[in-house]
Amino acid sequence: MSVYEPPKAKKWQKAERWKVGLWDNRYPLCGLRLLWVLIGTKHVQMSAPICLTKMRMSRKEWNKLKDKARMHTEEDLAIDKERRDKVWNQAQAQRIAIENGTYVKPKRKYKKKQDSDDTTKQWQKLYIEVEETQDERPKKIQSALDKLASLR
Repeated sequence: MSVYEPPKAKKWQKAERWKVGLWDNRYPLCGLRLLWVLIGTKHVQMSAPICLTKMRMSRKEWNKLKDKARMHTEEDLAIDKERRDKVWNQAQAQRIAIENGTYVKPKRKYKKKQDSDDTTKQWQKLYIEVEETQDERPKKIQSALDKLASLR
């Protein structure tokens, strides 16, 4: 079976090509695969073109998959090619900028963690609180022992 033709059985004649990321050990194939897919009401049936592996998953699991793209028509292939070219061109421009020495690192999109001064102050407060509670414990124990001794 070639990548460009669905399996020969009659049921697979309406199958569509999809690029699917299977990142779970429950399935016989793993990784980003080009599969022939039949989407039904309850189940989705998939067939790998090269290794002749067929599998099935529920429609709910199929809808939860985030890493999937339809690759059946020429329009789908053109959209995927544009996306790959865009990523490649950005990476190429970054490589050239690094070689020329003009690359500027992008700003952070997230906040920095608290300064180390703030964390040391917090640790000092905790240490003082722990010391205070440890000082109180022996006094309570000693007073309890004194009471026991007076009862004898």
